[in-house]
Amino acid sequence: MTKRQFLQAMGGLAGMAYLPKSVAMASAKNVPTMTEFYKNLSHLAVSGHRGAWYMSPENSIASIQGCIDLGVEITEIDIRTLADGTPVIWHDSDTIRMTGLSKILNELSLKQYKALPLRDKMGGINQPITDHTPVTLEEMLDFCKGKNIYLRLDLKENADYNLSTLPSILRNMGMEDYVNIRKGIGNQKDLEKMKRLQDAYGCLMVPHFYFTPDRLEQTKSLISQTNTPVIAIRGKHNDIKQLHEMNPWLTDRNIKLETHTLPHFYIVVEHLGEQSASDSTNVWGACPEIKSFDDTTAPKDPNAVWG
Repeated sequence: MTKRQFLQAMGGLAGMAYLPKSVAMASAKNVPTMTEFYKNLSHLAVSGHRGAWYMSPENSIASIQGCIDLGVEITEIDIRTLADGTPVIWHDSDTIRMTGLSKILNELSLKQYKALPLRDKMGGINQPITDHTPVTLEEMLDFCKGKNIYLRLDLKENADYNLSTLPSILRNMGMEDYVNIRKGIGNQKDLEKMKRLQDAYGCLMVPHFYFTPDRLEQTKSLISQTNTPVIAIRGKHNDIKQLHEMNPWLTDRNIKLETHTLPHFYIVVEHLGEQSASDSTNVWGACPEIKSFDDTTAPKDPNAVWG
């Protein structure tokens, strides 16, 4: 599948689409804010996950550069903290998968963290050690500043905990308008907390809804109160197809829609139980041949996943 075919295959989701880099990012010296990016978006936008992890170590500077080279506009990165509270770019609570060393991340000093070896790609015993080094949030923001990439910050620890350092880092580096943070929304209380966090962090908060057809009106009611240019949706594949009915409603409000290729964590075990996790027909009725609809499958066989 070509990039154009991939983008066309995804183009039916509520107007979320790819905007050519020359339009989406006018220049490295004049990058639109993330809110402006979403408001002006007119085609399918492609987002990376932990950077381009299949090209270099996940969450590394090289993986972000890989996204930029591919023309990817947004990438998610993971935020955790060290023993002294320094925010760093790391997914797991320990270091075994990406380094081969069994350490607890939030017990490490900055010096110990910077000395960690990084395995290639998604890590694991079959991946070699590379010359790349792990980075702090400040280093990542400094690298991305003025470049053709936006960041989604996945706070692996409680969002309130990160308030001690993260907002001031974003402000001091002038990057609060070029990142976003997702917040799960299931009810009015969640919505109120998201608004408080947005005031505290100063960056765009993306409300994240679990979609089912029977919750459509409730979801629309919550969305109406967000004043957001973008929402994120998770749900079963067959349910997501029914979002087409919501297209005019979202379009009238110039709200873009995000979805992703990670159903197993969010859907299979949570909603069908562990025994059903291997039964792709239960989850992906539209694509029953898919055995693993996830980050690993998507780049290897995008036609099977999205076609």
